[in-house]
Amino acid sequence: MFIAHDLAQASQFLPLKDGTQGGYVTIGVFDGVHRGHQQLITGMVAAAHAAQGAAIAITFDPHPASTLGYEPPPLLTTGEERAGLLAALGLDVLVVLPFTAGLARTAASEFVELLVRHLHLAELWGGPGFVLGYRREGDVPFLQRWGAEHGFTVHVVEPLVWEGALVSSSRVRAALKAGDIPQATGCLGHPYRLAGIVVRGDGRGRRIGIPTANISSPPGRLVPAGGIYACLAHARNLGTHPAVVNIGTRPTFVATSGEQALVIEAHLLDLDTDLYGQGLALDFVARLRDERTFSTPGALVAQIRDDIAQARAILTLTPGPSPKVGRGEKALTPGPSPKVGRGENILTAVPGFRRNTPVSKARPPKPGAWRIAVRSPAPGRAEPSTGAAGPPSPGRSSRRSR
Repeated sequence: MFIAHDLAQASQFLPLKDGTQGGYVTIGVFDGVHRGHQQLITGMVAAAHAAQGAAIAITFDPHPASTLGYEPPPLLTTGEERAGLLAALGLDVLVVLPFTAGLARTAASEFVELLVRHLHLAELWGGPGFVLGYRREGDVPFLQRWGAEHGFTVHVVEPLVWEGALVSSSRVRAALKAGDIPQATGCLGHPYRLAGIVVRGDGRGRRIGIPTANISSPPGRLVPAGGIYACLAHARNLGTHPAVVNIGTRPTFVATSGEQALVIEAHLLDLDTDLYGQGLALDFVARLRDERTFSTPGALVAQIRDDIAQARAILTLTPGPSPKVGRGEKALTPGPSPKVGRGENILTAVPGFRRNTPVSKARPPKPGAWRIAVRSPAPGRAEPSTGAAGPPSPGRSSRRSR
């Protein structure tokens, strides 16, 4: 999969030949790359490749809400994680457009003309509520009329319904905020992952015989509801280990220390090593209980021992809920995300990746090892950004799926 940052650059990476059907395009934020996204994109990829066309997704950085003056929702994925999940669905090109004020004012007709010119638009894929363009002008009927005049079709995909409700990023966020891990996992098709850097804590866990790794998560990421969780922890070069994770304020010690800050701390079962400064990714498999105050540190330790036994049983016997995946859908179980360092932003933390550098087209990585191979651009392939404009609001399958 190639990654481009404007439409003109994306056109250089299209694997089109004479007589092929052009670009099959979908547009959206795709936060979490949930099962609804997977259903739409895998269908589009199959149709594009059957017609010898190119499968292209367009997304945005930063989140459109930031530019439009709204508070963006807490994100389910970083840009880097999103790119890895999308690559695994077989896309040929991912276009990450900077969502600027100018882009927000772009008329739907102007943006569609850019899609036709640069991506040789053959089919535009989205849901019934798909819109693009200034003041949401480019709805499905508008796009269908333009398609008839400019030689492309609009393919409408019905939203995915699971357990009586639409699968959407909003639904996943609500489930995680409520600590409903089975609901979140069922919508995503894989356990929710939260990755960060291990930072130094106060060493209290080691003093009570249960060392923990304190994790600093990226700004803007959604942190599940406070409580105790059974997780699978992925550390680079150390593999995957079962873990008990606490999200909360450690109320047993607040009275003596005055601590109130939220902490994310993981006790990795059967692994006691220095993880400071390393990346650690947590896959949330089950919620064990609420965080609560104990009368003594000894009572807390006894409860943690019970939590460890319960987590070990869950993670050994059922290493993660596996929701039923329907025909044409694909469940993803991504592995460790590459380490994100200070000052890095969307996609730049991919090893060797820099803006205007194509990610080499390759077969999707196997579940459990998302890695995006990078090669240097061919002479003359990469050009400075042209600032090509895009739609003012992300095209999406429905307003609920942001």
